[in-house]
Amino acid sequence: MTDPQLLVVPLGILIFLVAGTIRKTLAKFPLVVAYIFTGTLFGVIVEICAMLNYANNASNNHLVSLDPATNLIITTFFYFLATIGVYIIVKKYSIQVAGLFGCAAFFSIMLEQQGQVFLAGIANPLFAPLYWGYVAAVYSFFVVVPYWLLKDRFEQRQRPHWWTYPLLVIVMLVCSLLGFVIGEMVKRMVLG
Repeated sequence: MTDPQLLVVPLGILIFLVAGTIRKTLAKFPLVVAYIFTGTLFGVIVEICAMLNYANNASNNHLVSLDPATNLIITTFFYFLATIGVYIIVKKYSIQVAGLFGCAAFFSIMLEQQGQVFLAGIANPLFAPLYWGYVAAVYSFFVVVPYWLLKDRFEQRQRPHWWTYPLLVIVMLVCSLLGFVIGEMVKRMVLG
C-alpha cells in the first residue's frame, strides 16, 4: 500500500466488526463526551495518515504545516470543533447516515487542499468521481463513524428539513475554521 490515508478503510472494517464492543465502552460516557471524543480521535487518525502520506513528498505537501507538532495541534482543534458542530446538528435532527456522509463528503471535497480537490475535479471531469470519491471516503470518516456508533443513543430528535443539510455543511465550515484559528493560537502559545 503506497497511500497511508487508505488505512482508514481497513480501520473502518475493523470498527464495523467490533462495533458492539466499542458501543459498550462508549456507553460508559455521556453521549456528548463519547461523540466528541470519537470524532476528534478519528479525525486525528486521518491526519496522522495524511502526515505519513506526505512524509516522503515535501514538494507535494498539502498539510497545514510541515512540522508534525504544529500540524497535529492545529488539526486537532479543527476536528474537535468540527465534531462539536456536527454534534449540535445531529443532536437536534434525525439525520440518516447516508445524508451525513453526503454532507461530510461535500465538505471534505470543498475544503481539502484549500479547494484544490474540487477544482481538480472540475478541470478533469473523467477523473473527478475517483478523486472526489477517495477524498470523501477518507475525510468523511471522522464525521460518519462516531454518528454510526452512537446514533441509537440520541433521543427525541426532529425530522430533518431540506435546509438541515446545507446548515450542517455551514456549521461544519464555521466550526472547523474556528478550530484552525484556535489551533493556531494554541500552537503559538505552546511552540512559539
